[in-house]
Amino acid sequence: MDNHPDIAIQDNLFFPDTGKEAPGFTRSLLAVFFLLFFACSGTDMDTKIITLQTDDPSSIAIRLVNNGNTPVRLMLKFNGGCFFSTVKEILDTVAGMPEDLPGEPPYRKAWRFLARHIHSSYPLTKDEWYHSPLLLFNSPGFGYCDDKATALASLWKEMGYDSRIWYLGGHSVPEVFTGDGWEMYDPSRNVCYLTATGKPASVEDIITDNAVFSKPYFCGNSFYSLLYDLMKENEKKLFLSTGNNRITATPGMDDTGLFFEIPSRALFEFPVRYYHEIMSGDSTKIPVYETARILLPPAPAQSVAVPLVLISATGNGIIGLNNEKYNIGSDECREMIRKQQQFNYRIAVNNPEDTVIITYLINPSLIKLKTANTIYISGMNCRNISAAIFDLPFSAKPRTFLFDSLVDCRKGIALLDKIRQNQSNTISDTASLFLLADEYLSSDPFLTPNEKNKNSLRIRSCTRKIVTALDKEESVKLFTMMDKNINLIYLYIAMAGRGEIPIKSATIRKFINGITQET
Repeated sequence: MDNHPDIAIQDNLFFPDTGKEAPGFTRSLLAVFFLLFFACSGTDMDTKIITLQTDDPSSIAIRLVNNGNTPVRLMLKFNGGCFFSTVKEILDTVAGMPEDLPGEPPYRKAWRFLARHIHSSYPLTKDEWYHSPLLLFNSPGFGYCDDKATALASLWKEMGYDSRIWYLGGHSVPEVFTGDGWEMYDPSRNVCYLTATGKPASVEDIITDNAVFSKPYFCGNSFYSLLYDLMKENEKKLFLSTGNNRITATPGMDDTGLFFEIPSRALFEFPVRYYHEIMSGDSTKIPVYETARILLPPAPAQSVAVPLVLISATGNGIIGLNNEKYNIGSDECREMIRKQQQFNYRIAVNNPEDTVIITYLINPSLIKLKTANTIYISGMNCRNISAAIFDLPFSAKPRTFLFDSLVDCRKGIALLDKIRQNQSNTISDTASLFLLADEYLSSDPFLTPNEKNKNSLRIRSCTRKIVTALDKEESVKLFTMMDKNINLIYLYIAMAGRGEIPIKSATIRKFINGITQET
Protein backbone atom coordinates (compact mmCIF):
# COMPACT_ATOMS: atom_id res chain seq x y z
CA MET A 1 0.00 0.00 0.00
CA ASP A 2 1.21 3.51 -0.73
CA ASN A 3 2.52 5.46 2.23
CA HIS A 4 -0.07 8.02 3.39
CA PRO A 5 0.88 9.42 6.81
CA ASP A 6 -2.14 11.73 6.80
CA ILE A 7 -4.53 8.78 7.17
CA ALA A 8 -4.35 6.83 10.39
CA ILE A 9 -4.46 3.09 9.67
CA GLN A 10 -6.41 1.71 12.61
CA ASP A 11 -8.21 -1.38 11.31
CA ASN A 12 -7.04 -3.77 8.61
CA LEU A 13 -10.66 -4.55 7.72
CA PHE A 14 -10.95 -1.05 6.32
CA PHE A 15 -7.34 -0.52 5.32
CA PRO A 16 -6.03 -3.95 4.23
CA ASP A 17 -2.32 -3.73 3.35
CA THR A 18 -2.25 -6.33 0.57
CA GLY A 19 -2.36 -4.35 -2.66
CA LYS A 20 0.33 -4.21 -5.30
CA GLU A 21 0.54 -1.40 -7.78
CA ALA A 22 0.86 -2.26 -11.42
CA PRO A 23 4.50 -2.24 -12.54
CA GLY A 24 4.03 0.54 -15.04
CA PHE A 25 1.59 3.06 -16.52
CA THR A 26 0.75 3.51 -20.20
CA ARG A 27 -0.11 7.04 -21.27
CA SER A 28 -2.43 7.74 -24.17
CA LEU A 29 -4.58 10.59 -25.41
CA LEU A 30 -8.18 9.38 -25.68
CA ALA A 31 -10.56 11.71 -27.46
CA VAL A 32 -13.48 10.57 -25.31
CA PHE A 33 -11.91 12.24 -22.30
CA PHE A 34 -11.36 15.63 -23.89
CA LEU A 35 -14.87 16.75 -22.98
CA LEU A 36 -14.23 17.92 -19.44
CA PHE A 37 -16.94 19.91 -17.73
CA PHE A 38 -14.88 22.15 -15.50
CA ALA A 39 -12.61 25.13 -15.90
CA CYS A 40 -9.18 23.93 -16.94
CA SER A 41 -7.33 27.17 -17.51
CA GLY A 42 -3.96 27.17 -15.81
CA THR A 43 -4.14 23.52 -14.71
CA ASP A 44 -2.18 20.44 -15.69
CA MET A 45 -4.28 18.06 -17.82
CA ASP A 46 -3.35 14.40 -17.93
CA THR A 47 -4.68 11.16 -19.31
CA LYS A 48 -3.65 7.85 -17.80
CA ILE A 49 -4.31 4.19 -18.51
CA ILE A 50 -3.56 1.80 -15.66
CA THR A 51 -3.81 -1.99 -15.82
CA LEU A 52 -4.06 -4.06 -12.64
CA GLN A 53 -3.68 -7.84 -12.72
CA THR A 54 -5.22 -10.37 -10.32
CA ASP A 55 -5.71 -14.12 -10.20
CA ASP A 56 -8.99 -13.91 -8.27
CA PRO A 57 -11.30 -11.04 -9.33
CA SER A 58 -13.97 -12.12 -6.83
CA SER A 59 -11.72 -11.37 -3.85
CA ILE A 60 -10.22 -7.98 -4.62
CA ALA A 61 -11.13 -4.31 -4.94
CA ILE A 62 -9.52 -1.28 -6.60
CA ARG A 63 -7.94 1.61 -4.69
CA LEU A 64 -7.16 4.97 -6.29
CA VAL A 65 -4.98 7.36 -4.30
CA ASN A 66 -4.41 11.09 -4.77
CA ASN A 67 -0.74 11.37 -3.79
CA GLY A 68 -0.58 15.10 -4.47
CA ASN A 69 -1.16 18.15 -2.33
CA THR A 70 -4.02 19.48 -4.46
CA PRO A 71 -7.40 18.01 -5.46
CA VAL A 72 -7.66 15.86 -8.58
CA ARG A 73 -10.58 16.36 -10.96
CA LEU A 74 -11.06 13.53 -13.38
CA MET A 75 -13.30 11.42 -15.53
CA LEU A 76 -13.05 7.75 -14.61
CA LYS A 77 -13.74 4.73 -16.81
CA PHE A 78 -13.32 1.16 -15.66
CA ASN A 79 -12.91 -1.84 -17.97
CA GLY A 80 -14.43 0.13 -20.82
CA GLY A 81 -17.68 0.89 -18.97
CA CYS A 82 -18.77 2.93 -15.99
CA PHE A 83 -18.51 5.52 -14.81
CA PHE A 84 -20.57 7.62 -17.25
CA SER A 85 -19.93 11.37 -17.17
CA THR A 86 -22.69 12.41 -19.58
CA VAL A 87 -25.82 10.89 -21.05
CA LYS A 88 -24.09 11.08 -24.44
CA GLU A 89 -21.59 8.50 -23.16
CA ILE A 90 -24.49 6.19 -22.36
CA LEU A 91 -25.91 6.69 -25.85
CA ASP A 92 -22.49 6.05 -27.42
CA THR A 93 -22.26 2.79 -25.47
CA VAL A 94 -25.76 1.82 -26.60
CA ALA A 95 -24.90 2.62 -30.22
CA GLY A 96 -21.86 0.34 -30.01
CA MET A 97 -23.85 -2.69 -28.84
CA PRO A 98 -23.99 -5.69 -31.21
CA GLU A 99 -27.32 -6.02 -33.01
CA ASP A 100 -29.83 -8.43 -31.52
CA LEU A 101 -31.73 -8.45 -34.81
CA PRO A 102 -30.56 -7.37 -38.29
CA GLY A 103 -30.92 -3.60 -38.64
CA GLU A 104 -31.85 -3.17 -34.96
CA PRO A 105 -32.76 0.50 -34.33
CA PRO A 106 -31.01 2.43 -31.55
CA TYR A 107 -34.16 2.85 -29.46
CA ARG A 108 -34.47 -0.93 -29.22
CA LYS A 109 -30.82 -1.23 -28.18
CA ALA A 110 -31.49 1.32 -25.44
CA TRP A 111 -34.32 -0.89 -24.18
CA ARG A 112 -32.05 -3.93 -24.04
CA PHE A 113 -29.25 -1.95 -22.37
CA LEU A 114 -31.49 -0.63 -19.61
CA ALA A 115 -33.30 -3.95 -19.13
CA ARG A 116 -29.96 -5.70 -18.71
CA HIS A 117 -28.24 -3.23 -16.39
CA ILE A 118 -31.03 -1.89 -14.13
CA HIS A 119 -32.61 -4.60 -12.00
CA SER A 120 -35.90 -4.57 -10.13
CA SER A 121 -35.86 -3.58 -6.47
CA TYR A 122 -37.31 -1.03 -4.11
CA PRO A 123 -36.01 2.42 -5.12
CA LEU A 124 -34.13 4.58 -2.65
CA THR A 125 -36.65 7.37 -3.09
CA LYS A 126 -39.73 8.39 -5.05
CA ASP A 127 -38.29 11.83 -5.84
CA GLU A 128 -37.81 12.75 -9.49
CA TRP A 129 -34.00 13.02 -9.37
CA TYR A 130 -33.85 9.22 -9.06
CA HIS A 131 -35.14 8.86 -12.64
CA SER A 132 -31.95 10.34 -14.13
CA PRO A 133 -30.39 7.73 -16.47
CA LEU A 134 -26.94 9.06 -15.58
CA LEU A 135 -27.40 8.46 -11.87
CA LEU A 136 -29.40 5.26 -12.24
CA PHE A 137 -26.73 3.63 -14.42
CA ASN A 138 -23.73 4.90 -12.48
CA SER A 139 -24.94 4.34 -8.99
CA PRO A 140 -27.85 2.33 -7.55
CA GLY A 141 -28.58 0.22 -10.63
CA PHE A 142 -32.03 -0.67 -9.31
CA GLY A 143 -35.54 0.72 -9.24
CA TYR A 144 -39.21 0.07 -9.80
CA CYS A 145 -41.08 0.05 -13.08
CA ASP A 146 -41.69 3.82 -13.04
CA ASP A 147 -37.97 4.50 -12.49
CA LYS A 148 -37.02 2.27 -15.42
CA ALA A 149 -39.80 3.55 -17.67
CA THR A 150 -38.88 7.19 -17.08
CA ALA A 151 -35.15 6.58 -17.53
CA LEU A 152 -35.71 4.73 -20.81
CA ALA A 153 -38.13 7.36 -22.11
CA SER A 154 -35.52 9.99 -21.23
CA LEU A 155 -32.85 8.15 -23.21
CA TRP A 156 -35.18 7.97 -26.20
CA LYS A 157 -35.84 11.68 -25.89
CA GLU A 158 -32.10 12.38 -25.87
CA MET A 159 -31.82 10.24 -29.03
CA GLY A 160 -34.29 12.56 -30.74
CA TYR A 161 -37.41 10.39 -30.52
CA ASP A 162 -40.76 11.38 -29.06
CA SER A 163 -41.53 9.30 -25.99
CA ARG A 164 -44.14 9.03 -23.29
CA ILE A 165 -45.00 6.96 -20.22
CA TRP A 166 -48.15 4.97 -19.52
CA TYR A 167 -49.26 4.37 -15.93
CA LEU A 168 -51.47 1.27 -15.90
CA GLY A 169 -52.56 1.17 -12.26
CA GLY A 170 -49.87 -1.05 -10.75
CA HIS A 171 -47.31 -0.90 -13.55
CA SER A 172 -45.58 1.66 -15.77
CA VAL A 173 -44.30 1.25 -19.33
CA PRO A 174 -42.67 3.65 -21.82
CA GLU A 175 -43.48 4.16 -25.49
CA VAL A 176 -41.31 5.49 -28.30
CA PHE A 177 -42.63 7.04 -31.51
CA THR A 178 -40.99 5.59 -34.63
CA GLY A 179 -41.76 6.03 -38.31
CA ASP A 180 -44.38 3.30 -37.90
CA GLY A 181 -46.14 4.82 -34.89
CA TRP A 182 -45.88 4.22 -31.15
CA GLU A 183 -44.11 1.11 -29.84
CA MET A 184 -44.03 -0.17 -26.24
CA TYR A 185 -40.88 -1.75 -24.77
CA ASP A 186 -41.20 -2.79 -21.12
CA PRO A 187 -37.79 -2.53 -19.36
CA SER A 188 -39.12 -4.15 -16.17
CA ARG A 189 -40.61 -7.31 -17.69
CA ASN A 190 -38.01 -7.10 -20.49
CA VAL A 191 -40.81 -7.76 -22.96
CA CYS A 192 -42.55 -6.25 -25.94
CA TYR A 193 -45.58 -7.65 -27.76
CA LEU A 194 -45.91 -8.22 -31.49
CA THR A 195 -48.94 -7.47 -33.64
CA ALA A 196 -50.20 -9.80 -36.39
CA THR A 197 -47.80 -8.11 -38.82
CA GLY A 198 -44.82 -8.65 -36.52
CA LYS A 199 -44.56 -4.96 -35.56
CA PRO A 200 -43.92 -4.15 -31.86
CA ALA A 201 -47.27 -3.18 -30.40
CA SER A 202 -48.21 0.13 -28.80
CA VAL A 203 -50.20 0.22 -25.57
CA GLU A 204 -53.31 1.00 -27.59
CA ASP A 205 -52.58 -1.98 -29.87
CA ILE A 206 -52.36 -4.17 -26.79
CA ILE A 207 -55.66 -2.85 -25.43
CA THR A 208 -57.53 -3.42 -28.69
CA ASP A 209 -55.98 -6.76 -29.69
CA ASN A 210 -55.63 -9.34 -26.90
CA ALA A 211 -53.95 -11.73 -29.33
CA VAL A 212 -50.65 -9.89 -28.79
CA PHE A 213 -50.33 -11.59 -25.40
CA SER A 214 -49.68 -14.83 -27.26
CA LYS A 215 -46.72 -13.18 -29.00
CA PRO A 216 -44.40 -11.85 -26.29
CA TYR A 217 -40.80 -11.06 -27.28
CA PHE A 218 -38.34 -11.17 -24.38
CA CYS A 219 -34.94 -9.55 -24.74
CA GLY A 220 -33.34 -12.44 -22.90
CA ASN A 221 -32.59 -11.21 -19.38
CA SER A 222 -35.77 -11.52 -17.35
CA PHE A 223 -37.03 -14.09 -14.87
CA TYR A 224 -40.49 -12.94 -15.96
CA SER A 225 -40.15 -15.09 -19.09
CA LEU A 226 -39.83 -18.17 -16.87
CA LEU A 227 -43.29 -17.67 -15.42
CA TYR A 228 -45.05 -15.93 -18.29
CA ASP A 229 -47.83 -18.50 -18.54
CA LEU A 230 -48.65 -17.92 -14.87
CA MET A 231 -48.40 -14.15 -15.10
CA LYS A 232 -50.10 -13.58 -18.45
CA GLU A 233 -53.62 -13.12 -17.08
CA ASN A 234 -52.45 -10.53 -14.59
CA GLU A 235 -50.57 -8.73 -17.37
CA LYS A 236 -53.76 -8.56 -19.42
CA LYS A 237 -55.63 -7.00 -16.51
CA LEU A 238 -53.02 -4.26 -16.14
CA PHE A 239 -53.49 -3.13 -19.74
CA LEU A 240 -57.21 -3.85 -20.19
CA SER A 241 -58.42 -2.18 -16.98
CA THR A 242 -58.35 1.12 -18.85
CA GLY A 243 -60.12 3.13 -16.16
CA ASN A 244 -56.84 3.79 -14.35
CA ASN A 245 -54.59 4.04 -17.42
CA ARG A 246 -53.05 7.45 -18.04
CA ILE A 247 -50.30 8.98 -20.18
CA THR A 248 -47.61 11.41 -19.07
CA ALA A 249 -44.99 13.22 -21.08
CA THR A 250 -41.31 12.43 -20.63
CA PRO A 251 -39.81 14.91 -18.14
CA GLY A 252 -36.88 17.10 -19.12
CA MET A 253 -33.41 16.04 -18.08
CA ASP A 254 -30.40 18.01 -16.89
CA ASP A 255 -27.47 16.47 -18.76
CA THR A 256 -24.81 18.18 -16.66
CA GLY A 257 -21.35 16.72 -17.06
CA LEU A 258 -20.27 14.95 -13.87
CA PHE A 259 -16.70 14.28 -12.80
CA PHE A 260 -14.87 12.95 -9.74
CA GLU A 261 -13.05 15.35 -7.44
CA ILE A 262 -10.73 13.53 -5.04
CA PRO A 263 -9.10 15.72 -2.34
CA SER A 264 -5.40 15.64 -1.53
CA ARG A 265 -4.21 12.39 0.08
CA ALA A 266 -7.69 10.84 -0.16
CA LEU A 267 -8.48 7.26 -1.23
CA PHE A 268 -11.26 6.04 -3.53
CA GLU A 269 -12.12 2.33 -3.28
CA PHE A 270 -14.53 0.14 -5.27
CA PRO A 271 -16.33 -2.24 -5.44
CA VAL A 272 -16.63 -2.99 -1.72
CA ARG A 273 -19.50 -3.91 0.56
CA TYR A 274 -18.54 -2.66 3.99
CA TYR A 275 -21.96 -1.10 4.41
CA HIS A 276 -24.44 -3.91 5.02
CA GLU A 277 -27.86 -2.37 5.56
CA ILE A 278 -29.32 -0.28 2.73
CA MET A 279 -32.87 0.98 3.24
CA SER A 280 -35.28 2.63 0.84
CA GLY A 281 -37.06 5.86 1.72
CA ASP A 282 -39.92 3.84 3.25
CA SER A 283 -37.46 1.74 5.33
CA THR A 284 -37.59 -1.35 3.10
CA LYS A 285 -34.36 -3.34 3.00
CA ILE A 286 -32.66 -3.34 -0.42
CA PRO A 287 -31.13 -6.74 -1.22
CA VAL A 288 -28.78 -6.17 -4.17
CA TYR A 289 -26.23 -3.38 -4.30
CA GLU A 290 -22.52 -2.60 -4.27
CA THR A 291 -20.62 0.33 -2.85
CA ALA A 292 -17.63 2.60 -3.36
CA ARG A 293 -16.15 4.93 -0.78
CA ILE A 294 -13.95 7.96 -0.32
CA LEU A 295 -11.59 7.99 2.69
CA LEU A 296 -10.69 11.56 3.64
CA PRO A 297 -7.61 12.34 5.75
CA PRO A 298 -7.97 14.86 8.60
CA ALA A 299 -8.24 18.41 7.21
CA PRO A 300 -9.96 21.63 8.29
CA ALA A 301 -11.88 21.98 5.01
CA GLN A 302 -12.34 19.62 2.05
CA SER A 303 -14.67 19.37 -0.91
CA VAL A 304 -15.69 16.05 -2.48
CA ALA A 305 -17.54 15.65 -5.78
CA VAL A 306 -18.61 12.15 -6.78
CA PRO A 307 -21.32 11.34 -9.41
CA LEU A 308 -22.74 8.58 -7.21
CA VAL A 309 -25.56 8.35 -4.67
CA LEU A 310 -24.44 8.94 -1.08
CA ILE A 311 -25.63 6.40 1.50
CA SER A 312 -23.37 6.86 4.54
CA ALA A 313 -20.85 9.13 6.27
CA THR A 314 -18.82 7.96 9.27
CA GLY A 315 -16.12 9.53 11.43
CA ASN A 316 -15.94 12.81 13.34
CA GLY A 317 -16.44 16.26 11.93
CA ILE A 318 -18.95 18.41 10.07
CA ILE A 319 -20.52 17.58 6.70
CA GLY A 320 -22.49 19.92 4.44
CA LEU A 321 -25.62 18.37 2.83
CA ASN A 322 -28.55 20.12 1.15
CA ASN A 323 -27.15 23.53 2.18
CA GLU A 324 -27.19 22.46 5.83
CA LYS A 325 -24.39 21.38 8.19
CA TYR A 326 -24.54 18.19 10.25
CA ASN A 327 -22.34 16.42 12.76
CA ILE A 328 -21.09 13.30 11.01
CA GLY A 329 -22.62 10.20 12.61
CA SER A 330 -25.45 12.12 14.28
CA ASP A 331 -29.06 10.92 14.05
CA GLU A 332 -29.91 14.08 12.08
CA CYS A 333 -27.16 13.36 9.56
CA ARG A 334 -28.19 9.72 9.10
CA GLU A 335 -31.83 10.71 8.67
CA MET A 336 -30.99 13.36 6.07
CA ILE A 337 -29.01 10.83 4.06
CA ARG A 338 -31.72 8.15 4.42
CA LYS A 339 -34.47 10.39 3.09
CA GLN A 340 -32.61 10.92 -0.20
CA GLN A 341 -34.64 14.03 -0.95
CA GLN A 342 -32.09 15.25 -3.46
CA PHE A 343 -28.88 14.16 -5.11
CA ASN A 344 -25.86 15.33 -3.11
CA TYR A 345 -23.11 15.72 -5.68
CA ARG A 346 -20.67 18.15 -4.04
CA ILE A 347 -20.10 17.68 -0.31
CA ALA A 348 -18.14 19.90 2.06
CA VAL A 349 -16.35 18.19 4.96
CA ASN A 350 -14.55 19.66 7.96
CA ASN A 351 -12.70 16.91 9.84
CA PRO A 352 -9.50 18.31 11.38
CA GLU A 353 -8.88 15.38 13.76
CA ASP A 354 -10.30 12.22 12.21
CA THR A 355 -10.49 10.20 8.99
CA VAL A 356 -13.97 10.42 7.44
CA ILE A 357 -15.40 7.65 5.25
CA ILE A 358 -18.12 8.56 2.74
CA THR A 359 -19.91 5.61 1.13
CA TYR A 360 -21.74 5.59 -2.21
CA LEU A 361 -23.76 3.10 -4.22
CA ILE A 362 -22.40 1.75 -7.50
CA ASN A 363 -24.22 -0.30 -10.14
CA PRO A 364 -23.18 -3.95 -9.64
CA SER A 365 -24.03 -4.89 -13.24
CA LEU A 366 -21.66 -2.30 -14.76
CA ILE A 367 -18.62 -2.65 -12.50
CA LYS A 368 -17.10 -5.98 -13.48
CA LEU A 369 -13.74 -7.03 -12.07
CA LYS A 370 -11.55 -9.16 -14.34
CA THR A 371 -8.14 -10.80 -14.19
CA ALA A 372 -6.81 -7.77 -16.10
CA ASN A 373 -8.52 -4.52 -15.04
CA THR A 374 -8.06 -1.35 -17.07
CA ILE A 375 -8.62 2.04 -15.49
CA TYR A 376 -8.88 5.13 -17.72
CA ILE A 377 -8.58 8.51 -16.07
CA SER A 378 -8.42 11.94 -17.65
CA GLY A 379 -8.51 15.35 -16.07
CA MET A 380 -6.63 17.78 -13.89
CA ASN A 381 -3.46 16.61 -12.11
CA CYS A 382 -4.08 12.94 -12.93
CA ARG A 383 -0.36 12.30 -12.71
CA ASN A 384 -0.84 12.35 -8.94
CA ILE A 385 -3.18 9.34 -9.05
CA SER A 386 -1.85 5.87 -8.33
CA ALA A 387 -3.86 2.66 -8.34
CA ALA A 388 -3.58 -0.70 -6.62
CA ILE A 389 -5.60 -3.79 -5.87
CA PHE A 390 -6.19 -5.10 -2.37
CA ASP A 391 -7.76 -8.24 -0.93
CA LEU A 392 -11.25 -8.10 0.54
CA PRO A 393 -12.39 -9.96 3.64
CA PHE A 394 -15.24 -12.35 2.89
CA SER A 395 -17.83 -10.11 4.52
CA ALA A 396 -16.96 -7.25 2.17
CA LYS A 397 -17.13 -9.17 -1.12
CA PRO A 398 -19.84 -7.86 -3.44
CA ARG A 399 -22.85 -10.11 -3.97
CA THR A 400 -22.96 -11.03 -7.65
CA PHE A 401 -26.47 -12.49 -7.78
CA LEU A 402 -29.01 -10.34 -9.62
CA PHE A 403 -32.50 -11.67 -9.06
CA ASP A 404 -33.90 -10.65 -12.43
CA SER A 405 -30.97 -11.93 -14.46
CA LEU A 406 -32.19 -14.89 -16.48
CA VAL A 407 -28.71 -16.42 -16.62
CA ASP A 408 -28.33 -16.39 -12.84
CA CYS A 409 -31.91 -17.59 -12.38
CA ARG A 410 -31.23 -20.60 -14.58
CA LYS A 411 -28.12 -21.44 -12.56
CA GLY A 412 -30.11 -21.25 -9.32
CA ILE A 413 -32.95 -23.30 -10.76
CA ALA A 414 -30.56 -25.99 -12.00
CA LEU A 415 -28.94 -26.22 -8.56
CA LEU A 416 -32.30 -26.38 -6.82
CA ASP A 417 -33.54 -29.05 -9.23
CA LYS A 418 -30.44 -31.16 -8.57
CA ILE A 419 -30.91 -30.85 -4.80
CA ARG A 420 -34.56 -31.77 -5.10
CA GLN A 421 -33.80 -34.85 -7.18
CA ASN A 422 -31.28 -36.02 -4.60
CA GLN A 423 -33.87 -35.59 -1.86
CA SER A 424 -36.51 -37.60 -3.77
CA ASN A 425 -39.35 -35.96 -1.90
CA THR A 426 -42.31 -33.81 -2.89
CA ILE A 427 -43.26 -30.34 -1.76
CA SER A 428 -46.45 -30.98 0.19
CA ASP A 429 -46.24 -28.85 3.32
CA THR A 430 -44.18 -26.23 5.10
CA ALA A 431 -41.70 -28.76 6.51
CA SER A 432 -40.78 -30.17 3.08
CA LEU A 433 -40.43 -26.67 1.63
CA PHE A 434 -38.18 -25.58 4.51
CA LEU A 435 -35.97 -28.66 4.07
CA LEU A 436 -35.44 -27.89 0.38
CA ALA A 437 -34.84 -24.19 1.06
CA ASP A 438 -32.21 -24.93 3.73
CA GLU A 439 -30.38 -27.30 1.36
CA TYR A 440 -30.37 -24.61 -1.30
CA LEU A 441 -29.10 -21.91 1.06
CA SER A 442 -26.32 -24.15 2.32
CA SER A 443 -25.11 -24.50 -1.30
CA ASP A 444 -24.87 -20.74 -1.90
CA PRO A 445 -21.16 -19.78 -1.83
CA PHE A 446 -21.93 -16.06 -1.49
CA LEU A 447 -23.77 -16.33 1.84
CA THR A 448 -22.08 -16.27 5.23
CA PRO A 449 -23.43 -18.68 7.89
CA ASN A 450 -25.19 -15.77 9.56
CA GLU A 451 -26.81 -14.69 6.28
CA LYS A 452 -27.93 -18.26 5.57
CA ASN A 453 -29.57 -18.41 8.99
CA LYS A 454 -31.32 -15.05 8.47
CA ASN A 455 -32.60 -16.11 5.04
CA SER A 456 -33.89 -19.38 6.46
CA LEU A 457 -35.77 -17.52 9.19
CA ARG A 458 -37.28 -15.11 6.63
CA ILE A 459 -38.47 -17.98 4.44
CA ARG A 460 -40.17 -19.58 7.44
CA SER A 461 -41.75 -16.30 8.49
CA CYS A 462 -43.07 -15.49 5.00
CA THR A 463 -44.40 -18.99 4.47
CA ARG A 464 -46.23 -19.08 7.78
CA LYS A 465 -47.83 -15.70 7.07
CA ILE A 466 -49.01 -16.84 3.63
CA VAL A 467 -50.34 -20.19 4.85
CA THR A 468 -52.11 -18.47 7.73
CA ALA A 469 -53.82 -16.12 5.26
CA LEU A 470 -55.04 -19.03 3.12
CA ASP A 471 -57.65 -21.64 3.85
CA LYS A 472 -56.74 -25.35 3.79
CA GLU A 473 -57.73 -25.89 0.17
CA GLU A 474 -55.72 -22.89 -1.01
CA SER A 475 -52.68 -24.06 0.99
CA VAL A 476 -52.84 -27.43 -0.73
CA LYS A 477 -52.96 -25.64 -4.10
CA LEU A 478 -49.94 -23.54 -3.16
CA PHE A 479 -47.71 -26.52 -2.36
CA THR A 480 -49.06 -28.52 -5.31
CA MET A 481 -48.11 -25.69 -7.70
CA MET A 482 -44.66 -25.43 -6.14
CA ASP A 483 -44.16 -29.18 -6.38
CA LYS A 484 -44.92 -29.10 -10.11
CA ASN A 485 -42.92 -25.98 -10.96
CA ILE A 486 -39.26 -25.77 -9.94
CA ASN A 487 -39.17 -22.21 -11.31
CA LEU A 488 -41.84 -21.15 -8.85
CA ILE A 489 -40.01 -22.81 -5.94
CA TYR A 490 -36.83 -21.01 -6.89
CA LEU A 491 -38.46 -17.59 -7.18
CA TYR A 492 -40.26 -18.11 -3.91
CA ILE A 493 -37.11 -19.12 -2.02
CA ALA A 494 -35.10 -16.27 -3.56
CA MET A 495 -37.67 -13.62 -2.68
CA ALA A 496 -38.81 -14.97 0.68
CA GLY A 497 -35.17 -15.26 1.71
CA ARG A 498 -34.92 -11.50 1.30
CA GLY A 499 -38.27 -10.83 2.94
CA GLU A 500 -39.78 -9.60 -0.32
CA ILE A 501 -42.89 -11.77 -0.70
CA PRO A 502 -45.87 -9.38 -0.53
CA ILE A 503 -48.12 -10.80 2.20
CA LYS A 504 -51.31 -9.13 1.02
CA SER A 505 -53.00 -11.97 -0.84
CA ALA A 506 -56.15 -13.82 0.03
CA THR A 507 -55.86 -16.34 -2.80
CA ILE A 508 -53.20 -18.37 -4.57
CA ARG A 509 -53.73 -16.49 -7.81
CA LYS A 510 -53.11 -13.13 -6.18
CA PHE A 511 -50.02 -14.50 -4.48
CA ILE A 512 -48.55 -15.71 -7.75
CA ASN A 513 -49.38 -12.46 -9.53
CA GLY A 514 -47.81 -10.55 -6.66
CA ILE A 515 -44.38 -12.02 -7.34
CA THR A 516 -43.74 -9.55 -10.15
CA GLN A 517 -46.24 -6.88 -9.18
CA GLU A 518 -44.41 -3.56 -8.76
CA THR A 519 -46.87 -1.36 -6.92
